[in-house]
Amino acid sequence: MPTDRQIARLYTLAHRCGLGRTDVHEDLQIRYGVPSSKQLTPLQYEAYTTDLTRRCRAVASPPPCSGRGARHSEATAGGVGDYRESAYTSAEQLRQFADAAIAFGKLWPREANDQDAVALAIILDDFRAHRVRDRKLSQRQLDRFVDLLAGFPLEIFRRAAAEWLAKYRTRGEKYFVGIMTGMMRDDAHQAAAARGTLQLI
Repeated sequence: MPTDRQIARLYTLAHRCGLGRTDVHEDLQIRYGVPSSKQLTPLQYEAYTTDLTRRCRAVASPPPCSGRGARHSEATAGGVGDYRESAYTSAEQLRQFADAAIAFGKLWPREANDQDAVALAIILDDFRAHRVRDRKLSQRQLDRFVDLLAGFPLEIFRRAAAEWLAKYRTRGEKYFVGIMTGMMRDDAHQAAAARGTLQLI
């Protein structure tokens, strides 16, 4: 459940986008099936406030072309999200990278959705912030992490993302991979125990 301070931030962002409380409640009901911001999970809160931030920027300074396809064409001009000097230094660049990685089947083809892209972008930006010296991620680092993620089921990523956003946002990517690896191991042990119980019956 979001704190009072987080809820206040959410409505401040919504107001800047021209949205009232009724608009927000309707939006949350349509997107997440909840009638109030107080019922958002940590992942849903991060996803929604990130989207509000993006929408506020669009209201303040509309780009020459907009839409998901336009973001993808920019992000994939030289591969999956190539940027000058192959360095990603902002949350916006990382969101474009995450959008493209999912849209073009680098991660969980035909399974992942826009909320997964938002979660991935937030996590990548946490990794970037963890690099105190330069606050950036290289193309090679991002590609390597995407290759690692592709080896895990989407459901494991979603569970790990929810846990990460609730507890571990000041860590690096190795820690996130460790969370997913631990979940895979625990699931395998539980499945083996369940099979053993069935055999005894």
